[in-house]
Amino acid sequence: MAILALCVAMAMTACSENTDTAEVEKTTATAESAEAGAPTEAEAEKQEQLAEAGQYYEAGRRNLYGLDGAQIDLEDARTNFTKAQELGNTDANLYLGVLVDDWYGYPKKDYQQARAYYEQSGDNPYAQIALGFLYYYGNGVDQDMEKGKELFQSAVDQGVVEGYYGLAKVAENVGDIETALEHYNKVVEDGTEQFYIASAMVYLGYIYETGDGVEQDGAKAVEWYTKAADLGDSDAMNSLGYMYETGNGVEQDGAKAAEWYTKAADSGHTDAMNYLGYIYEHGDVVEQDVAKAVGWYTKAADLGNTDAINSLGYMYAEGYGVEQDNDKALEWYVKSLSSFPDYEVYKIIVDILHGEDAAEKWFEESGDAEKMMALAELYRSHYSDNGEQVLPDFDKAIEWYTKAADLGNSDAMKMIGNMYKLGSLYGGEDDLEKAIEWYQKAADLGNSDAQSYLERLQGQ
Repeated sequence: MAILALCVAMAMTACSENTDTAEVEKTTATAESAEAGAPTEAEAEKQEQLAEAGQYYEAGRRNLYGLDGAQIDLEDARTNFTKAQELGNTDANLYLGVLVDDWYGYPKKDYQQARAYYEQSGDNPYAQIALGFLYYYGNGVDQDMEKGKELFQSAVDQGVVEGYYGLAKVAENVGDIETALEHYNKVVEDGTEQFYIASAMVYLGYIYETGDGVEQDGAKAVEWYTKAADLGDSDAMNSLGYMYETGNGVEQDGAKAAEWYTKAADSGHTDAMNYLGYIYEHGDVVEQDVAKAVGWYTKAADLGNTDAINSLGYMYAEGYGVEQDNDKALEWYVKSLSSFPDYEVYKIIVDILHGEDAAEKWFEESGDAEKMMALAELYRSHYSDNGEQVLPDFDKAIEWYTKAADLGNSDAMKMIGNMYKLGSLYGGEDDLEKAIEWYQKAADLGNSDAQSYLERLQGQ
């Protein structure tokens, strides 16, 4: 019996030991499994970073679209999308591109930067559509309408309805308004990306405002513009300002015109700023206030709006609403000439300076390469602003580009290369050897466009 009891005791002890061992092994295995499933410190940090990026991304969308009661603020939108991008959110590239690509009236346009953002968006189909527009219109890239159409169609083939917005522009461009209307409406009804939807609404409004291929209907145009404006589209706000200013589709109302122009201007829309300057200058639909006009013209001009720049040039030249100041008038008119080579503007500059010889002397003695470039662009151009043909002057263009190049301006060197490459187009002779020489000079100073042109020529 004692032996039996001892055996039983030993068996129970062994059993207990086995149970304890099994529990230890189970606990160890569970701990190892949990440890294997747990993120490493680097992975946890990455997850936290992406979560933070997502927060900035959503904040950017709220700023861009005015979502969840937020105020539309394009500058804040860009700041938040930039932070999201820096933290690894690639979708933020789409909206950064949209901002500098003039979709939402953001004043700081940069098509080449927009292209870079879209290309950094990877396979994002909405970015591919926007990239398609750059190619279709040749903004920041060599124009390639077929490539643009391919990108629009590719999005449609992937089931992305917004691709029809691109196809609508293609149809409208060839006069097929019926197809354009069908595609625009499809984007409005079935699309999900707000800026494409709003843009489609704007163009529906434009078609009905102008009667382009349909019966003109101002009221219907206002309806579409209002829907787009409610989605935060500053082009639509600007158009509504014009409709109320002129009484097209609505009763003329200067106060509402100013209200809509101001909403667009507050979003950075420079045309709206210019129109505010105009209505306050002339006082036809609002009480005349020349000081306000100067203020709005200055805001628009500082952001590069050529019409506002010319208005300020006139006001300073004539002393209208400001103290007469020829130096300031010249400053604004030269900025206008730099933005667009308008022969009429140059004639005003010549009048202020009392003759063409005096004007050229003033440009040269300024020691300012940008001013010299503006004059070179004028001589290189074909048309004045009013459509009157002005033949290019090859020798004068080369003369003024060279003066700017002598001051170290690489863009001037690049343009001399262009002039020699396409000399016959500008009243001179083609000279590829000289073109390469000048492209090389510009490239040596870091001009990437010149480097690209140089590589193409040398590869031929």
